[in-house]
Amino acid sequence: MLVADYSAAKRRTAATVGQFRQTAFNQTAVNLRRWFDEVFESGWQTVEAILGTNQKNLILVRQRTQDQANVKRAKLIDLGMEVGEQPVVLLIAITQENEETVSILVQLRPVSGQTYLPSQIKLIMLSGSSEALQETQSRNQDNYIQLKRFQCQAGDSFSIQVALDEISVTEDFVV
Repeated sequence: MLVADYSAAKRRTAATVGQFRQTAFNQTAVNLRRWFDEVFESGWQTVEAILGTNQKNLILVRQRTQDQANVKRAKLIDLGMEVGEQPVVLLIAITQENEETVSILVQLRPVSGQTYLPSQIKLIMLSGSSEALQETQSRNQDNYIQLKRFQCQAGDSFSIQVALDEISVTEDFVV
């Protein structure tokens, strides 16, 4: 009886996983090192272009010395449905720590004109093997969520996933 219960539970889990829809923005990974040379993949714009000029201070990046390169970009994320008629904005700030190391900060914000993120939206960092390394979730009336700042070495890869209910969008990155 226990084996039958386990098999039934396994089938239900597989069916649930199969119902989860995922959309990837890019077939190829975003190369963050190229951002330091002002080469950006399609869809990545300045923070001001997406959020407006009065929103410059939205990304919480520590002050750096002048010899450290710092690049900020934003991308509009549409989860393929009207989330209260509200897409969200994925913000990435990168800082060149040294020749091999890049410091990365990831935030999720509402679009310009909106005050809060949709409740229960998730921001997840995945390893190159799709293992969840960090995750945060919005509550009622959160105006942004962010992952803890992390560092990557040249050649490292990771993904950022934005998920709400059974829909997610994943963006792949390489340093």
